[in-house]
Amino acid sequence: MPRLANVDWIIITDLIYKLNTAQTHRELRKEFLDNIHHAFPFDCASFFTAKDFTDKVPDPVGYNLTMEIKQQYANLKEEDHLSWAYSLNESIVISDDDFLTDADRMTPFFQGMNHRNNWRYGLNLCLYYEGEFLGIAAFHNYPESGEFPARAADILDVIKPHLALALYRLTRDSKQVLTEKLPDNERLLFEYTLTHREVETLKLILSGIPTAEICNLLAISPNTLKNHLQNIYRKLGVHNRIELVQKVMGMV
Repeated sequence: MPRLANVDWIIITDLIYKLNTAQTHRELRKEFLDNIHHAFPFDCASFFTAKDFTDKVPDPVGYNLTMEIKQQYANLKEEDHLSWAYSLNESIVISDDDFLTDADRMTPFFQGMNHRNNWRYGLNLCLYYEGEFLGIAAFHNYPESGEFPARAADILDVIKPHLALALYRLTRDSKQVLTEKLPDNERLLFEYTLTHREVETLKLILSGIPTAEICNLLAISPNTLKNHLQNIYRKLGVHNRIELVQKVMGMV
């Protein structure tokens, strides 16, 4: 458990309550950015959900994030240097300096976003729940503001499981709408050659049910579920859950 000041714990406790009472993705993200700024300062921030990475026009919630910056990201999102974070299995807090190479800093994405907006320092919170990618909150500082203090990462480490769970609950609710629009079973069975068990698995995954619960419902092991998921990816021509949702949305 990180050593934080009493005032930090007060902010964290208050924020966790607000996260769990938020009614929408946007409300949750706005509450998070507005309140976390009281815990540690930053010059600019953005909070993307997984859906933003599948939409043609992403709509992140931001702090000091102009419409011009949002458009810059929409034009460059396919080259995002954080794309590796979409295939992790657990939430992490990581600074730009921990993973960006000199070559990364010369890419069109970095030059068009970080360099253009004078973002010298970055701190990123990648959110997962039960192995499902949920979103990324990215914090930026200008050169004159300096690096993020170690306590900023400590605070995010404490909050991340609570934020991931709250975001997952809202994502699960929205996915119930998606499953109601799934293609009919015959198309999945014959056009995409999914088996009956793979169709059942697909619908449970898109419903946002946790991995352990899916295994219990289907009476299968985690390894068997993983095999079903890999077969679904292969047959639908996708590589991860984000692409899977995008593919299914394109069928309806």
